Amino acid sequence: MRAAAFAVVLFASASGCSLLHEAATRPAPEPPVRREEGVLSRGNPDELGPDERLLLAEYTDTQAAKVAMEAQLAEARATIDGLQAQIRQLEEARDRERTGRAAAEAEAERLRATLQDREAKILSLHLEKAKVTQDLLLARIEAAERQAEAAEEAAKAAGPAMPPRGGER
Repeated sequence: MRAAAFAVVLFASASGCSLLHEAATRPAPEPPVRREEGVLSRGNPDELGPDERLLLAEYTDTQAAKVAMEAQLAEARATIDGLQAQIRQLEEARDRERTGRAAAEAEAERLRATLQDREAKILSLHLEKAKVTQDLLLARIEAAERQAEAAEEAAKAAGPAMPPRGGER
């Protein structure tokens, strides 16, 4: 059984080597000539048959369509590039606007805080002024009361009160 397997391996390697040698020594095949190129290389279109003329017409139409499509593609790519540039510009403008808005909002918040501080200071000063005004009025009242008491004491010390004029007897 081993001998049979060895014989099979030996035969396979020998036939494989000859196949490899054939493949290596065989010349590379030439690329097939496109039929349209063969028709065009003949030169005179009058010598063409009806099938070849139809094929040539289809080929030239296809080439013209290809050129038109390539032009459309180039135009579309240019349009896309222009639109992408506009998008980038708009994104940059949006980012600048957002940055400006954030700065404006921060400034507005700072001004609100300053306004609140100043309003609190004004309110505090109003309260202090009200206290000072109240103390001043209390001091004036006290001074007026003292003057009234001093006048009463001076009047008591000066003698009896004078009779009222004009009416009571």
